[in-house]
Amino acid sequence: MKKIISLIMAAMMLLAIAGCGSSNTLTASGVKVVSEAGSTGEEKVTGVMDDANDPTVEVMAKDYFGKSQYSAVDSMATALMDVENGVADVAVVDSVIAQGMIENGDSSFSDLVINMDNKFGDQYFGIAFRKGSDICPAVNEAIKTLRENGKLNEIAEKYGLVQGIEAAKAAQGTENETVPAAESDLAYVKSKGVLTIGVTNYPPMNYLEDDGTTWTGFDTEFAQAVGQILGIKVEFVEISWEAKETELASKNIDCLWNGMCITDDRKEMWEVSTPYMYNTQAMVMKADKADAILAALAQ
Repeated sequence: MKKIISLIMAAMMLLAIAGCGSSNTLTASGVKVVSEAGSTGEEKVTGVMDDANDPTVEVMAKDYFGKSQYSAVDSMATALMDVENGVADVAVVDSVIAQGMIENGDSSFSDLVINMDNKFGDQYFGIAFRKGSDICPAVNEAIKTLRENGKLNEIAEKYGLVQGIEAAKAAQGTENETVPAAESDLAYVKSKGVLTIGVTNYPPMNYLEDDGTTWTGFDTEFAQAVGQILGIKVEFVEISWEAKETELASKNIDCLWNGMCITDDRKEMWEVSTPYMYNTQAMVMKADKADAILAALAQ
């Protein structure tokens, strides 16, 4: 019996010695990160943008993810699916995309969590009109009404975006003061009977329902609610985002209402509405792995 006990103790000591110097702790080099190719998330992760270009960055993503394994995928939805399926550990995506797909009750992503603690740049969404358009101040007043009567939050709750709506309040009053153009844009729109809105397929902001012809989404319902206040019918036209400047200038559309980030250049080029939605690059992870991943990335 003593011999058996001695053998067991010896085996336990060997296991303990073998365990010294090895660890199951996740390291940064083992963390797999994905984002959409060409997106702001990819720019942040790969370090195309830096503090000089984006002073709101608190922790540079290129440093934060510098020791991890990074790959680009075709869409933010694919990035989220890669995390859900265990192909990747972290998806870096727009927070509005993450909230719209995870916090709106979609059971496909019920085990994913969103982390926005490391701000890789603050963004705000706005609506763009032609320079000098008197539609913009009218829309701003309508937005104010929708905020005050709770309708904007009601729509946001439907798409899991209340946090973004509430956070955008901090940027209220930063819009340009409109200097009206010689010809009234509002009169032009009313004369033709419809406000034509340029959109792309960008859920949860604007996207097509299963019938392939009906637009829905947060921005879609938001625009419809503003149209009701202004007494203007709205219609949605799918455009190429790369051609948005031409589409607006040629009057093929009357505004861009599609989760558009407000920038100084765009405020110079167009009339841009009051900020209505906050966005940043969020990290999405499996809930049961989030603590270990964050600890590894912080090393």
